[in-house]
Amino acid sequence: MRKESPAFGACDLQAKHWQRRDFMRGVAALAGAAGLSAYDMRFAAAEPPPETTKVRIHVAPVTCIAPEIVAQELLYAEGFTEVQFVNFPKETQLWPPESFLAGETDIGFSFSPTDIRFIDAGAPVVILAAAHNGCVELVARNGIRSTRDLKGKTVNAPVIDSKIFISMFAAYVGVNTEKDINWVSWPNWDDQIPFLEQGKIDAFMAGPPGGLELRQQGIGHVLVNTTTDNPWSQYACCLVASTKEFVRRYPVATKRALRALLKGVDLCASDPVRAARL
Repeated sequence: MRKESPAFGACDLQAKHWQRRDFMRGVAALAGAAGLSAYDMRFAAAEPPPETTKVRIHVAPVTCIAPEIVAQELLYAEGFTEVQFVNFPKETQLWPPESFLAGETDIGFSFSPTDIRFIDAGAPVVILAAAHNGCVELVARNGIRSTRDLKGKTVNAPVIDSKIFISMFAAYVGVNTEKDINWVSWPNWDDQIPFLEQGKIDAFMAGPPGGLELRQQGIGHVLVNTTTDNPWSQYACCLVASTKEFVRRYPVATKRALRALLKGVDLCASDPVRAARL
């Protein structure tokens, strides 16, 4: 018996209300546009079935995890009968890879600075593949022309990993991030925008859909766009990760889940408009 996904909260993607035929038709159309087939099991047929038929994937109200949503039917085609999306912050308070390590989720997208930090600390995190290139933007208030202009300015970094990312951008152009930047930590997204307009902060990091919303409202401007700006566009922003224990216990399931997720990435890239409708 297949277990449908719970509602996606802030993402407003309510899988339990989807008509299954519509979802399958949409995925099939996307697969055709990408030159892929969601139901082409030529490779999978030659492999043993997954050791577990349940897979749990972390989802959050950010647009860059869209391939995980698109991959739902692809995961079923890979032999999983129960695909559970674990919603942040309603069903978990942890982000990957912490949710993997805590046993709340199994595999999925994870932010590269976070993964590197945990691996450096000795955590049993496994990087399986790159998911996509950058989706992060460094947004500054009007009057700050370049990343170098952040010297002596106040930058909001609500979590350590956003500080790591911003520090990379600043250090790349010669800014001493420990001495030259005044770091603050206001975690509420709704506070950052008025604080930027009021001059209480000079810059912060935005991910999708936040960056798009700022541009639509004409607030601030982008100093660094990791989707388009070199060298950052040449690197992976999100990775597909899991834990050593899950990969060791379920090697076939890991391979099949990874294949479905990467197909989801291809489908979103080949036809983003139709993927957004899904």
